[in-house]
Amino acid sequence: MENNLENKINAPAEAPSILVADDDESVRTFIKSALNKYFSSYVVQEVKSGKELLENATQTKYHLIITDNDMEKKNIGVETIRALRANNMLAPVIIMSGRDSNEIRKYLDSPAGQTNISFLPKPTPLSLILSEANKYLNRQQEYGEQNGTNK
Repeated sequence: MENNLENKINAPAEAPSILVADDDESVRTFIKSALNKYFSSYVVQEVKSGKELLENATQTKYHLIITDNDMEKKNIGVETIRALRANNMLAPVIIMSGRDSNEIRKYLDSPAGQTNISFLPKPTPLSLILSEANKYLNRQQEYGEQNGTNK
């Protein structure tokens, strides 16, 4: 891992937030707990569906979104990312899936899927999730990127 995660990241001055979306409560809780430990200056919220993810993301500016691809239906993660991007919500997204999805691969190969999006297969080691999160959050600090909406 490039940066030692024991050295917690210093968050931007605004109320920075991370959103975790997964229909499996144990996965959500595990990821949220780890994010709270390693990125303690960030507010970590959780939702259990793509619908809730979209609703929350239109009301709150997130610095990172971590989502399962298959919640209330298959490929809801990709559909939700498309909807976010269509509304100029540019927060980085880590999308995870326990199955090989052609839909995810097609999206990631498209121009829209090549900006601030990572795919991690489930099960994913916690260290990899934290490393990806660290990469995006550090990049925002380094370049002063403002994610969320560009409206």
